[in-house]
Amino acid sequence: MFIKEIICEDSVVGQLGGDLNDLLISARANDIDSVETSKVVAQLQDMGHSVSDASIINFLEGNPLVQTVTMDTISFKNTMPHSASGDEESKVKNQEKVKSMAKKAAMKDIKQ
Repeated sequence: MFIKEIICEDSVVGQLGGDLNDLLISARANDIDSVETSKVVAQLQDMGHSVSDASIINFLEGNPLVQTVTMDTISFKNTMPHSASGDEESKVKNQEKVKSMAKKAAMKDIKQ
């Protein structure tokens, strides 16, 4: 029974991480620099996750998209991770890639 609980918990944490990253990527795709922590928590709760503002802070430590996270706001880094360079062509390609990823994430949520 204990092993089953661990496996299920890992699955839930993995799903939470995926849903949270989908939300963050969608925000960055729309050129949003920061979001209210409470709004992200509310969206995750609507998806069925049992989270709080405090638990999100711990969960986002080390996330490559996040510059800072507090009880009030989640601020994003100015550039997307793994961007090739600062030239305009690379920025456009990165924006298109992020929009594509956000669209795929949204479609995945619709299919569920």
